[in-house]
Amino acid sequence: MFVPVTETGLVPVDSTGQPILLDAPADSMTVRVNKHPELWACAISEEQARSLGTLASARNFLDDRLITRAIGMMKYRYLNRFDAVTGQRLEFPGTGVVGLPEERRGMLFPRVDPAVISRVHHPEKDAILMGRDKKRPDFFSLIAGYVDIGESLEQAAAREVKEETGFDVVDVTYVASQPWVLSGSLMVGFSAVATYESLILPGPRDGELIEVRWVGKTELEDVNLPGSGSIAHKLLKEWYSQ
Repeated sequence: MFVPVTETGLVPVDSTGQPILLDAPADSMTVRVNKHPELWACAISEEQARSLGTLASARNFLDDRLITRAIGMMKYRYLNRFDAVTGQRLEFPGTGVVGLPEERRGMLFPRVDPAVISRVHHPEKDAILMGRDKKRPDFFSLIAGYVDIGESLEQAAAREVKEETGFDVVDVTYVASQPWVLSGSLMVGFSAVATYESLILPGPRDGELIEVRWVGKTELEDVNLPGSGSIAHKLLKEWYSQ
């Protein structure tokens, strides 16, 4: 069976919201998603996809590992048609996962960008640190960012909090992770505690967030929060239920 995916990462679904699978690929660009049971993804034009059903994005399948993987793998194929060094067209034999230049020098594998997101606790009261981003000002979320070269996940989490909020943190502890195919990332969630010293004298902020605030459990109902399928929502829900 084949999951048809458009170049913008959309999948046709039926009236119940289930992805429409094809018996044969709609295009020669295919990639294997799963071995047992066997499932492939294939390219499809948006016009063809619309003729099959309503189009849905990866946000509709956050709890469906195979469909999100299908979308992510097809995004990888759409974006990698040529070798970045030689400019040669890439071939994807067999399962369609590994890209090979025409002269067979080197191999290309799907790229995953590690990112961190932190639930930062206030050291004195039951509240967590939340911010509102310039690019997405309509809701508050936890502090997040990409891992830089030469740093650990824990160091990245602490750095992002410091840069975006001015607060130092300690006790950076792993909580959970989530693939995020919308951006090709692997989100790694942590909990941490802000230091007393930085509460008194916070450092400068990089300006990425237009608002930073401490939010208690009774205030969560008055704040627009991330969607239920996101790791940010999971981290918030875990704290709220404690």
